[in-house]
Amino acid sequence: MNRGSAVEAAVEIGQTIRAQRREYNVTQKDLAQRLDMSEKTLRAIERGSSSAKLESTLRVITALGLQFQVRRHTDRTYGASLLP
Repeated sequence: MNRGSAVEAAVEIGQTIRAQRREYNVTQKDLAQRLDMSEKTLRAIERGSSSAKLESTLRVITALGLQFQVRRHTDRTYGASLLP
């Protein structure tokens, strides 16, 4: 996965989180308080910012009843250029 793909994935995850939060009619402030995190952190997650820590993102995903799944790409050459 190149940097562009990683950024796109982070943005897509953030958009999914934002949509789910809004579906539950929960504000960023309320969700951040419930998770004992700053609103700034939650905003960064929802924007797909590279400053957002994976641990924080996973806490939000879990709290909203979402799942995060990592799968092996079906094309074996995908990402192979990163390996020795």
